[in-house]
Amino acid sequence: MENRKTILIIDDEDAIRNSLSDFLEDLEYNTLTAVNGENGLELFKEHTPDLVMVDLRMPKMGGLEFMNNSLSINPRVPTIVISGGNSIDDVVEALRVGAWDYLVKPIFDMTIVAHTVKKTLEKSKLLQENLDYQKQLEKLVKERTKALAKANSELENTNTQLTVSQTRFKNLADMLPEAVFETDEFMVFTYVNDRAYKMFGYTADDIKIGLNALDMVVEREKEKATENHNKRRQGIEAGSIEYTGKRKDGTEFPMSLNITHIEKDGVITGFRGVVLDISARIKTEKEKNDVEDKYRQAQKVEAIGRLAGGVAHDLNNILSPILMYGEMLMDDFGPNDERKQFVSEIVDAGFRARDLVRQLLAFGRKQTLEYKLLNLNDVLDGFSKLIKRTIREDITLDIFKAEEMKTIKADIGQLEQVIMNLCVNSQDAMREGGKMIVETALAEIDDDFVRHHPGSKAGTYAQLIVSDTGCGMDKETMDQIFEPFFSTKGEQGTGLGLATVYGIVKQHGGHIWVTSEQGQGTTFDVYFPVTDEHAAESINRELINTPKIGGNENILLVEDDKHVRNLARTVLLRYGYTVIDASSGHDALTLLNSTDLKVDLLLTDVILPELNGKQLYLEALKIHEDLKVLYMSGYTDDIIANKGVLNEGVDFIQKPFSITALVKKVRTIIDSK
Repeated sequence: MENRKTILIIDDEDAIRNSLSDFLEDLEYNTLTAVNGENGLELFKEHTPDLVMVDLRMPKMGGLEFMNNSLSINPRVPTIVISGGNSIDDVVEALRVGAWDYLVKPIFDMTIVAHTVKKTLEKSKLLQENLDYQKQLEKLVKERTKALAKANSELENTNTQLTVSQTRFKNLADMLPEAVFETDEFMVFTYVNDRAYKMFGYTADDIKIGLNALDMVVEREKEKATENHNKRRQGIEAGSIEYTGKRKDGTEFPMSLNITHIEKDGVITGFRGVVLDISARIKTEKEKNDVEDKYRQAQKVEAIGRLAGGVAHDLNNILSPILMYGEMLMDDFGPNDERKQFVSEIVDAGFRARDLVRQLLAFGRKQTLEYKLLNLNDVLDGFSKLIKRTIREDITLDIFKAEEMKTIKADIGQLEQVIMNLCVNSQDAMREGGKMIVETALAEIDDDFVRHHPGSKAGTYAQLIVSDTGCGMDKETMDQIFEPFFSTKGEQGTGLGLATVYGIVKQHGGHIWVTSEQGQGTTFDVYFPVTDEHAAESINRELINTPKIGGNENILLVEDDKHVRNLARTVLLRYGYTVIDASSGHDALTLLNSTDLKVDLLLTDVILPELNGKQLYLEALKIHEDLKVLYMSGYTDDIIANKGVLNEGVDFIQKPFSITALVKKVRTIIDSK
């Protein structure tokens, strides 16, 4: 019985390494395993295996570096490289360095492994036998040359050995993955290897009756193939050319053809060539292009988001006087004054503009959020009644929650907006009624998912899935679905619903993907990163009692924008407060040091010249140790966070705010202990 072959398996992924080892052991191979190139090289030196299977990308010496070392030690040991699906350049380099074959992860069909290993060992065996034979032949030739005069009979033996050598070389050609052939000068086949039969579906009998190589090309490309053949007959080499091949059964496949001419006494007598089936390469290139398209789309959406966030501060400061002066005018006009309706329209338009800015900020991931520890199942529980009341009666709504769910850190209001916007979007896609499913799950994103979804990160996520049986979308629509102001509803849509969802998800560090086909419905998959912290057992959504909103306390107002400062002072004076104001932090400190008033509250902008709001408050505490503070800003979330204002327990109000929102917030902080 032939000795069992020893195979060295080197892979840093335990699951792949162990599964390969177990599988090959079952096929009666001996296996050695190593977790990296360094460990593998030590085993290689110690045991000299019959075959090496090595992962290309590993810590502590990858596959290419290992091959360079192993080939310098023993170049006769064949190597099969293992590669991820997106590292075709590494595979090409490995084959150039000396790899015999390759496998692509993930490996779903282990019979491919068995076939590749068997084929490589057989090929190695044949090559080794051929090398041994060539050495033996060289020795024989030397010996027979000396004895040629004495023993012509030995010449016949040498010819016999040469015939054996030709047979061995034919066997080797039949093992190649490429189709190898020879033709006469008219491109009629005179020889093909076994791979050619398998690639094109013909038999040896077809070759005997005079099959022409030009018939292996589809009819629409035959003129091009004939022109290139005529050039070769004139001695002009055309190099490697890609055609669409045609099999005996009529099926087509992409192929690469490389042909050179055969000369005898300076005359072209035929042609010799190699055909490679490039279906796998074409598929890989398509997948690569798809990933690049997704990446470019993500970059475009990111650029729009940055633009939206960049104009927020100026718009917020402009909207503040419009809204608050408008509210004051409405209070001043009597109920029967027709001017009150005019001002009401102005205020309504101002609020719509404010909401538009907030939606743009949500898309650009620049809005100010209040993060809490939440359970996605609990949020869906507390919000499901509102969803059911919102969805039309001709739509069936099913809600499924995962049995196991981990905590996420999120803004509950924004999370509910994501759920509502996705549900409303699904409803609008089912004009004739249908079925909507809202699900939660605990999902693991792995490296393979990341490779096909640019911008995502591996890890554990709380998953929200919203699917419908609506009209679906084509690829062009899906490519634009998250862009602001893009709508499939014509004049009825604002184009900000899904853009807002995208921004909220991204601001929470999550990911969102859409799959859809026209007439087959749509599914949105949303992933929120989980945390090891624990959420409260329930979410309290009850409204607190509205506090009184007026007072007679003393407030120090600090705002560098004159219009906003005058506006805030006017509002606070109207509600009975005493107000002293300053346009900078230094002026405010000067006022505090010079006034006899006991200041109860510091109302300050976050971003101020020279001394920002937080620095001002820390200095003011040295003068009034029990001073309370309320920060305000029209800047975006990331800029405010850099000033340390968004820490837990810090009171903050986002511009533009309404009169009611401001005075309620002021009253609540003053009354707090």
